[in-house]
Amino acid sequence: MGLFLFPPLGLPLGFVLGVFGAECARLRSAQEAWPSAVQALKAAAVSYGIELTTAVMIALAFAIGASFVLSGSLDAVPSPTV
Repeated sequence: MGLFLFPPLGLPLGFVLGVFGAECARLRSAQEAWPSAVQALKAAAVSYGIELTTAVMIALAFAIGASFVLSGSLDAVPSPTV
């Protein structure tokens, strides 16, 4: 539901609320469940950061390769023969 109401924040918000709800039900205390939710949010932030960094690196590699192809500087490289 959060994904549709708050599109950019729905996934992390739902994830943290889900972890908090599960830990609250398991531990029977909101104060004891909150540190688990904070740890889950930190782990999600690290995961999103790794994914974003990888996506930027892939896009950069593609842009560099495309610029070589479009500039014609790869004409001097012989094609492999089979």
